[in-house]
Parts: sequence; C-alpha cells; structure tokens
Amino acid sequence: MASIKKIGRNDPCICGSGKKYKKCCLPQETSSESSNVLDFNWAKMRSTEREVIDDILLPYAFQKFSKEILEEAWEDFLLDEDLPEEFNSRSDAMFLPWFLFTWTQGGNHVVSQTIGMQYLQDKGTLLTAYQRKFLQAACESPYSFYTILEVAPGKSILLRDIFLQTDHRVKEKIATQFLKKGDIIYSRIVSLDGQEIFLGTSPYITPHNAYAELTNARKELEKMTKQKPLTPEVLRENAIQLRRLFLSFLAEQFKVPVFKNTDGETLELSKVYFSLEMDIQEAFEKLIVLSVKEDKKDFLSAAERNRQGQIERLKFPWIMSGNKLHKSWNNTILGSITLEKGSLIVEVNSRERAQKIQTLVSQYLKTSAQYQRTVITSLEKNAKETSKSQKSKEIDDFNELPEVQEMIRSLMRKHWDEWLDTPLPALNGKSPRKAAQKKEEQEALQALLLQFEGLNQRDPSDPANPNVEELKQQLGISGPLF
Repeated sequence: MASIKKIGRNDPCICGSGKKYKKCCLPQETSSESSNVLDFNWAKMRSTEREVIDDILLPYAFQKFSKEILEEAWEDFLLDEDLPEEFNSRSDAMFLPWFLFTWTQGGNHVVSQTIGMQYLQDKGTLLTAYQRKFLQAACESPYSFYTILEVAPGKSILLRDIFLQTDHRVKEKIATQFLKKGDIIYSRIVSLDGQEIFLGTSPYITPHNAYAELTNARKELEKMTKQKPLTPEVLRENAIQLRRLFLSFLAEQFKVPVFKNTDGETLELSKVYFSLEMDIQEAFEKLIVLSVKEDKKDFLSAAERNRQGQIERLKFPWIMSGNKLHKSWNNTILGSITLEKGSLIVEVNSRERAQKIQTLVSQYLKTSAQYQRTVITSLEKNAKETSKSQKSKEIDDFNELPEVQEMIRSLMRKHWDEWLDTPLPALNGKSPRKAAQKKEEQEALQALLLQFEGLNQRDPSDPANPNVEELKQQLGISGPLF
C-alpha cells in the first residue's frame, strides 16, 4: 500500500496555486472542519432539547402531577395579565420551556423546585451525561431581554443581554428571516460546550421604545441588589419582575391603536354634506380663502365642465398655514372640498374638523349653503371597502414618481433635523442631542440608532429612512454602535 505523505504548512499547496499550503487551502480546510464540528454540536444540542422536553420531562410532569398542572402554570405565567387568544395559540414554544425549566409555583400541585430539577433528583441516572448537562444548563439560564446587534441571514444572530450586558452569538436560521438589527426580544439563551441556542423565545418582538424602560429596570435591580454588573442568579431571583415587564409590553401591543391627525385629534373619516343654492364658480371664489397661498387658476383649469364651458364639478383642498406637530411644514391639508350643482361636500379626518368646516361654510356662504348631515366611516370599514391590491398599486405608483421621491426626501431631511432636538419617550423624555451628552442616556440613544440601521438594511431604498452616519456625526458619536 502506498503511503500518503502529509502536507507540511510551508509546502507548496496541492491546488497548484504556487502559494504555501498555510497561506492557501489550509485556512479554508480548517474553517470547514471547525464548522462541521460546530454544526454537529449545535445539532446535538437541538436534538437533545427535543428529547428532554417532548420525550422526558412532559411525560414525567403529566404522570407525576396530571395534565391539569399545565393550566395552573399558565395562570401563573400570565400574572393576571389579560391577553387575547392570539397570544395563547402562539405561545407553546415559549411557555413549555418556562413551565419545565423555570416554574416553581403551584396551586393544587405544590412545586418546590423546577420540574427539570425534580426529574434530575428523581430519575437523573436514566439520562445520558449530555442530557444531564443540557437540563442543568437550561434550569440555570434566566430569561432576559436582548437587543439584536447583528444578523447573519440563515446562520446566526449576535445579541446583547440588556440586563447582564453580555454578548452572545446564537446559531439560528429561521429567526434570521424576521429579526433585524435593533430589535428587542425576550428569551432565554442556553450555553453548552461552546454552543448557544434560544430556548423559549417570545413570538413577539418587544417595542423598540421599551429600551429606556428596560435600562431603568436594570438600574433599579443594580441598586436593589447592590450588584453591578448583574448576575444570572439575580435575574433568576427576579424572574417575575422581568416577566411582568414583558407581559406589560405585550399587552400594550395588543391594544387597539388610536390614530390621530397632526392636530392630535382622533382619526374619523368624515364627509360633511351641504345643500348649495349658488353658482359653483361663485361659491368657489368665496371659499378659495380656505386654500391659503394656492393659485385658484390651477383648480379652475382642472374643473369638470359641460359643453357650454360651465363648471359641473370642482375640487380643491382645505389648507392651513403651518403645522402643530411638524414645525418645518409650511402648511397642513385639513380636508378636501368638492363643489357640484346643488351640493357641497367636504371630506375631513376628524370630528373637530367636521365641526369647524360647518362654521366656516356658514361664515363664507351665509344662507346659500345649508348643512345637511355628517357621515362618519371607521378606519376599519374604509380599509375593507377599498380594494387592498388596488390601493397598494396606486400608492406604489404614486410614490415611485421622481418628484414625489424628492419631496419625501426633502420632508424627511427636515424631520430628522428636528428629531435631534425633539424630546422622546424612548429617551426618558430627553432629546437625542441632550441624551448624547449624558453617559447614562447614551445606551438607549445608541439602541435607537441601531434600530434605524436595521431599517436601512431591510429597505435601503426607502427615502423616509434616516442617514444614521449623519445623525451620529451631529450627535458626536463615533465608531460602531455598542
């Protein structure tokens, strides 16, 4: 049998490149071998997770306590928070690991230690050495909140524990498809033999504006326990407080949102109808004052006319100078006014504006216009009545117009300039510029900028996204975030 000569590090590479083996194919082969080992260890950890949960601990818990114990644990998990059925139906992957590796309370069934630790005590000898190590690591790993620092699609996620201030790289495939830089998640990370996996991750992303509240909670824990940095033991001992935070964020997400216009009024799509006993053009001449700084010639040229050239339908906007919310805006469109033979219709987005236009029409048209009725349509009903695909295509086509793109970019440049000095709830009521000047506020500010980086990565062509590097320069932040 011919002997196979081992290639030395300084020998010419067998690929024929002329380079030394150590400078050519050796690093790739070493990396590939290392990757194969890591993949094997990761797969072993994941298969052990399934074995321990599905084949060992769940049957053990049901046999020892009956299946009713799940209901007791679920009630304890929720901490009296009333969440919709949607959460219940999506929570198994999160709840079951918590039930087996974290829960120690009980109503009819008193559980003095976690079910996992009870199994180790009762039947630990039936497990393999690796299964015992996994079970022990799972029970010792606390739940926490993590911010996503980096996502390698289909491969891994780099995270920072907001409470422990430790970094972790979790090998993950599915989650990389929907998580992005700057996202915050509530989960447990189990570390074993150089591998790290999620175990019991929330199916919902925590709102980005929760970061400041989370850092405040961390500071309270540091003050209460006199430990800085915090330890996994502290998080385990205060697991209920952290879960209560998570559930409160979740409850807020499930609340039906209340939409408001830029005047702070609740959005209600309203059509205000008037009878009109006046020539359309005459009414237009009296009402054009409601469309400040607009050239009436443009509206007249766009009017629908009959064969005799008389106006049959004319539409123009109700515009007010300035804007309460956005100081950089020159004006605000309050509604749309349509004049037809015998009728006047004004479309607005709030009850307050509907009432205001009644006063203005009476003021300018006197008795020539008589109020008839106001029809209010809910946002939900309006969305259902409008074809989603049709609406989406119309919006997309409009937004793709070069002049619209430039207008959006111009508006957003002004918005982000103002943003620097706008007090934000996500920064404990401080503006980004002020937060940048205080060390204790910089973490939440960087988390916000990290979120913006994630938005840019997901859709770099969106003209509404900020230029993060410009913002960092304005705020005096150099180098990478975190």
